[in-house]
Amino acid sequence: MTWHTITWQQRPQHYEQYLSQLGRIVFAGELGSSYLQPDKSVQSILLVSMTISGQIGFIALIISSSVGIIMGVLISSKHGKVSESIFLVLSYTLISVPEYITAPLFILILSLQLRLVPTSGWEGILSPNIIIPLMVLSLRPTLVLALYVRASMIEIMSKDFVRTAIAKGLHNRRVLFIHCFRNAVIAIVNVFAANVSALIVGSFYVEVAYGIPGFGRVFINSVLDRDYPVILGAVLVTGFLVCVMNFAADIITTLLDPRLSAMN
Repeated sequence: MTWHTITWQQRPQHYEQYLSQLGRIVFAGELGSSYLQPDKSVQSILLVSMTISGQIGFIALIISSSVGIIMGVLISSKHGKVSESIFLVLSYTLISVPEYITAPLFILILSLQLRLVPTSGWEGILSPNIIIPLMVLSLRPTLVLALYVRASMIEIMSKDFVRTAIAKGLHNRRVLFIHCFRNAVIAIVNVFAANVSALIVGSFYVEVAYGIPGFGRVFINSVLDRDYPVILGAVLVTGFLVCVMNFAADIITTLLDPRLSAMN
C-alpha cells in the first residue's frame, strides 16, 4: 500500500494537524496562542512588539538613508584622494564589526564614561534611552549605503554625458547631485531594501541588550523559552517583510528604469 492509495481517514493524525494549522495561518491569519501566555494570541504579542520595533526601525532607516546618501555622494567627489582611502578603511572595518561588539562599546563610552545617555531601558521613542540603539542600528546600513552610492557615482561619472556636462562648465555640485545622483538612484533602491533586512536582524541583539520590548526581543525570548507558536509567527512575519521589501524594490527599480521592463 502506497501513500497515494491511503484514504483520508487512514492518514496519520499529524498530517491532518499540519494541514489544519496551515489552513488557519494562510486563510485566517491565525497563529494560535502563546505557550507561556495562553490568554494572549500570537498576533497580539507580535503586533505590540512590532509597533515598538517599527518606530525604532523607521527612524534608523531615515538616519541611515539620509546620512549614507550624502556621505556617498561627497566621498565620490574625493575619488583618488587620501580622504577616500581613509573612509574606505574605516568603513570596511566598522562594517565587519558585529552589533554585539559595537553596542557594548557605545554603552562604555557614551553611558559609563561620558554619562551622556542611559545605559538601557525603554521609556518611549522620544526618550534619551533610544539614542544608543539608534546609533548601533544605523551604523552598518549607513556605511553600506555610502559605499554603494560611492561606487555607483564613480561609475556614472565616467559616462560621456557627465563629461559633456562638465565640459559645458556646469558646477561640480550640480553635476554630482543632478546628473550623477539621479542615475544612481536605482542601485540605492536595492540597497535600501537590503538595509531593511539588516535592521530586522540587528534589532534581535540590540533590543535584548538594551531591554527594549520589541520584535527582536520577543523572538529571542520565545526561542529560549521554546514558545513554538511565537517562533513560527515571528519567522513568518520576518520572511514576509523581507519578501515585500524585495518585491517593492524590484517594482520601483523597474519604474525608475524603463529599460528593465523592456528587457523583461
